[in-house]
Amino acid sequence: MKQPILTLALSSLLVLPLAGCKKTGKDASRYTKDGLFIVHMQTPTVFCENNIADALGLWKEEGLKADYIGVLTPGTDVPALLSGKIDFNNSHPNNIVKARLAGAKIIAISTGMIDDSVNPHIVYHVQKKSGITGIEGFRELAKKRKIKIAVSGRNGCADWYFDEWLIRGGVPEAALDWVVMPQKQQLEALSKGLVDAITSHPPFIKAADADPNFTRIISSFEIVHNPAAGASVRTTSEKFAKEHPEIVSAFIRVYVKAHEWSNAHPDSAKAIVARAFNQPADKVSLFTFSNRRWLNDSDVNPWLERQIAHKDIKPDAKIKAADIYTNKYNSYWKDAGKPNTFFPGQGAKTTKAPSKAPGLVERTFRQKTAPLRTASR
Repeated sequence: MKQPILTLALSSLLVLPLAGCKKTGKDASRYTKDGLFIVHMQTPTVFCENNIADALGLWKEEGLKADYIGVLTPGTDVPALLSGKIDFNNSHPNNIVKARLAGAKIIAISTGMIDDSVNPHIVYHVQKKSGITGIEGFRELAKKRKIKIAVSGRNGCADWYFDEWLIRGGVPEAALDWVVMPQKQQLEALSKGLVDAITSHPPFIKAADADPNFTRIISSFEIVHNPAAGASVRTTSEKFAKEHPEIVSAFIRVYVKAHEWSNAHPDSAKAIVARAFNQPADKVSLFTFSNRRWLNDSDVNPWLERQIAHKDIKPDAKIKAADIYTNKYNSYWKDAGKPNTFFPGQGAKTTKAPSKAPGLVERTFRQKTAPLRTASR
């Protein structure tokens, strides 16, 4: 039986039509017959606010129509933004840092999900029959052979946290064999013994937790203990933002409304995600989204620190947190502290515009000792 989805009352939303949009000239093809601006994005492969916005009709309320072009090959999202193949993308700050250091004019314009103990960013599982329940098991396995770990990509969230935890616990870095594969294939790969561990993102975490043949080892939040460890940002090209500032503002409003609705209605959000990914609702996990409606340095600095620790960028790289994002298109940041007009009764969490966060402090995770955890069976 399909689970009911809570319908968002349209009367509770303030619909802000796009101002200054013209359906003539070179942009005429960007509009539908009913006047909606078409925004191109890659098709989501894990849970994100797009699933919520699609189901609740939030795009149309802001004068937009979402067009999903398919799944991009890892590493091609930045060229796709620059070429105009896509207009917006979901990413982590480290990718924006690398892109801007390479000269790519892309910019973060909105918050995304965060890491927390209830809805962790990533959870790591092994086969139960492996006997591994904690770091000791990985140390023993590393003495025999390399450890195959499934990841959706390299040099980012998928491998860094687990890498840190394993190395802190005494597993040699040379013993780690990272196997890149899509999220949907990881559960099957672990079941067949093709890999030793998987790195699951929502909505697939709960399905892995529920599998009696898997053991949950640890989560990203238990490793890092920082919501920003899972912080993602929403990006566009500087060219698109300059040409279509009102579209960028509308996009941000869609995402913020989706964030707050999902956080406030987790059961209904799970039903939406279950339908989007063809998964049972009781086997679906969610992300927790930022309750701050604009970006600040604290969203980026932990990623800069981690990039330096992993030698992804040089310690003297000429870039700081504020270089990779802007709030100039964000109407919430401009009106910080005013009541939430989209969801009456909920005031803004922060009553003033954000101040600068502490500066970047270099840390090297290999020099730290972290408590070793044992997973419960």
